Amino acid sequence: MKKYLVGGAVRDLILNLPIKDKDYVVVGSSPAELKALGFVQVACAFPVFIDPVNKHEYALARVESKTGRGHKGFSCLFDKHVSLYEDLYRRDLTMNAIALDDEGHFYDPYHGMTDIAERRIKHVSERFAEDPLRVLRVSRFYARFYPQGFFIDPATIEIMRTIVLGQELKYISGERIFMEICKVLDTTRPDLFFITLQELDVFSQILLPLAQLSRATLSSLAFAVTMTQKSEYLFTVLLCTLNLDDIQIVLQSLKAPKIILRLLTIIKKYERILAGAAGTPEECYAMIKEGLRIKNNFEYFSDLLALLSLCYPDSISQEQVALLQQMNVTLNLDAYQPQLTPQQLYQKKLGLLQKLIS
Repeated sequence: MKKYLVGGAVRDLILNLPIKDKDYVVVGSSPAELKALGFVQVACAFPVFIDPVNKHEYALARVESKTGRGHKGFSCLFDKHVSLYEDLYRRDLTMNAIALDDEGHFYDPYHGMTDIAERRIKHVSERFAEDPLRVLRVSRFYARFYPQGFFIDPATIEIMRTIVLGQELKYISGERIFMEICKVLDTTRPDLFFITLQELDVFSQILLPLAQLSRATLSSLAFAVTMTQKSEYLFTVLLCTLNLDDIQIVLQSLKAPKIILRLLTIIKKYERILAGAAGTPEECYAMIKEGLRIKNNFEYFSDLLALLSLCYPDSISQEQVALLQQMNVTLNLDAYQPQLTPQQLYQKKLGLLQKLIS
């Protein structure tokens, strides 16, 4: 039995980047042997184990065969005779198909180290086309490693186009797509992920409304990731220019947390106020209260104001943001003038809102 560090950990080590997770492949062993050594099996479809001491992931070397649609349509074969090179061959990209043993020796049968040196994102083999999820993964790696000068190899782009034409993307679960997008939002250039998918016509099969995203919106997203790391805020910036019907289609498809739709609903209400579409003070008041539905607090409202500026950088001025801040203070008069009756407070708020929107 021998173990090798594989995948992203080796890639990031070569790139001198922080290593987040360490995954190992084990050659010449069996599930029974690993269990006898105290490893805990965590997957049933294929043999993946966790070391209870260091919590690292260990997988038996395996080969895979395409058996059905989508990224889960595979069967796998694992036994003591599967070699390291066979295991590396099934991987998606050459830069992810490098192994490192305990003595510090690299195993690079598919020239991943050369591709890393040349900043090339390239498929290992033609079997890359068997897994539609790889279209999203490669686009995500491009977004992540673009600042280091990486590009997608033209031959890999052509295989990605073939995957799209094969109509298998629609078999990827919404939850899995949501996971990929969340990872993309943790990169410095998430806009490149969506631009790549638009150019490949991916959104003709999944998340159709995202085909409408403009370069300006995606540039706002690239700026937003420098300002916040909250995924729900970044989703809000990404989707804010779509209408609410399309937003709901996207979020329902992704089975995304409800807070994202809530934030987008609020943001769109405030945009209407600033655009002068709120009408009377009564309508303005109802719009804000319906949007928040919770007791206001300064920190939460400040986040909303910052989101407004990120969502609509070219149409909302700082003066308008200050106006909304005044409206927020107006709606919280209850805390400052408890001697007034509810009706008196309501009328006073309407009077102040009239001055603010006129």
